[in-house]
Amino acid sequence: MERRRIQAFIIGFLMSLMLAPAPLLALDQKNEVVIAQLKYKGGDFEPYKSSIKRLAYYIVSRTSVNLSKRKKLIKLDDKNLFYYPFLYMTGAYDFKPFSKKDITRLKRYLDYGGTLFIDDAAGRSKSGFDRGVQRLIKRLYPDREFERLDEDHTVFRSFYLLSRIPGRKLISPYLFGINIGDVTPIIYSRNDLGGAFAGDDYGGWENNCVPGGERQREMSFRLGINIVLYSLTVNYKKDQVHIPFILQRRK
Repeated sequence: MERRRIQAFIIGFLMSLMLAPAPLLALDQKNEVVIAQLKYKGGDFEPYKSSIKRLAYYIVSRTSVNLSKRKKLIKLDDKNLFYYPFLYMTGAYDFKPFSKKDITRLKRYLDYGGTLFIDDAAGRSKSGFDRGVQRLIKRLYPDREFERLDEDHTVFRSFYLLSRIPGRKLISPYLFGINIGDVTPIIYSRNDLGGAFAGDDYGGWENNCVPGGERQREMSFRLGINIVLYSLTVNYKKDQVHIPFILQRRK
């Protein structure tokens, strides 16, 4: 499923080249998913160096996704951006406004099937990073704003059945998203999922998860897995056949 999703994503972008000039990209020969982390100016684009590696380990060990355990730090002007259907953006501080060219390129990335997961690492209800994110969204989608994702959203059942929003610190009980039709190309967490994933150099964890401890960390990994799998499968599980079973499981 994830291979078909990646192929559709790349093919969609390549088809767009017939309508708008852009550099021609070669197809990735490795047939493996690589999580890309957005490198931006200002703030702190990489508060945890190990979080993606730890998440990738859990995805590989628990699912059938052919995922690389390495990550790719990438800028929006990188010609290989469209190799990566999942883009992770995190930070704890405000950041410099994106250039008009970068906004256009990110919008195209999202329009042709890419998923952007934004993770506020500040651990506060009000943060500079959140201000920067809200400013970014207004430029990407002037006529839209973040909506709370309902509990029946596919992201909560793309692999695990989830009803709570964990993370390093419980700032918000909700995930937020920008919805375009029945697809959510941007998902936003205020709870610092990356902080729950991050490990130290000795095989332990870099941060405590507050207030739920190790159970909260486990649920954070489950949500991380769901978000990555959602980016690769979107709404293939949003089928009426699944709904009675899912509702029964949640009782």
